[in-house]
Amino acid sequence: MARIKQWLLTPSAINRLNLDSTLPRAERVVRWYYAVLFALSLLEGFGSRGHKLLAGNALWPVAWAPALGTVGVILIRALFIGGSLSALLKPDERWARGLAALGCLEFNAFSNSFGKINHAFHLWIVTSILLVFLPKLAANRRSRGHDYLQVLWYTQAFVLLTYSMAGSAKVIQAFGQWHSGERYWLLRPEALSIHVASHFIDMEHGTVFGTAIIHHPWLGFAFFLPSVCLELGSFFAGFVPRLHRVWGAGLILLHAGILTVMALNFYPAMLLLAVLICGSPFAAESMATGGVRPRFFRKLFSTADVGR
Repeated sequence: MARIKQWLLTPSAINRLNLDSTLPRAERVVRWYYAVLFALSLLEGFGSRGHKLLAGNALWPVAWAPALGTVGVILIRALFIGGSLSALLKPDERWARGLAALGCLEFNAFSNSFGKINHAFHLWIVTSILLVFLPKLAANRRSRGHDYLQVLWYTQAFVLLTYSMAGSAKVIQAFGQWHSGERYWLLRPEALSIHVASHFIDMEHGTVFGTAIIHHPWLGFAFFLPSVCLELGSFFAGFVPRLHRVWGAGLILLHAGILTVMALNFYPAMLLLAVLICGSPFAAESMATGGVRPRFFRKLFSTADVGR
């Protein structure tokens, strides 16, 4: 049990981490987070210049914008870009992070006000709101450093929880389909190929890999079942910092697989995983001991201090 506890990261364990090494890594992660958000604001903001917002379509966060016409749309873009830039330049200031969160919410409400909800940015909205609660370190790094790390870990945990919820929903749905006697319930080998074929009919286009899965259902099942297991274990991987980078990379590959098979592009979520999970400050920089670099799996399960 004591050995298992050495592998686990909990809010109480965070209070025992070495701030001299872990806190600077956490600050770098936050700066990278806002650097990527700023890049996304430029990419998405200038990519939506032709969109005009109508009063009947506007979601509630941007219900004020149609009355201002083109000026309202410009203000939304400016808030997203300016807020992200403010947080990039002043990541330790709560007002700057709050402005970035508000801009992210407003712009994504704007971009989803045209008849279809795109989920690609939803995690960015929630994580940007969570990071507003980071304490200011300039006053007293020692007294607030562990609070800073806890907020960041809770943000990571939320991201990973959403993937576990997605996996759980699939299992619950599969059980319901099996119990009701449906022929192609979710965990049957043919289920993914049928789902891909239905998606291609709706979208009126296909992909090479998707077509291969339709013709060879076993190929899709060989990837689908591990993907569900990966999603289910995501939240629990958040408690094991040794797994952060491996699990983050796995979830990125999951999104890459969805892109190649179904042409659904969740690149914002992939970038978020790269920054917050693969770049986790709680994963030790070097797990070697005694100057000898162990093999990969020895690194993964070694009992080195997570804050080292």
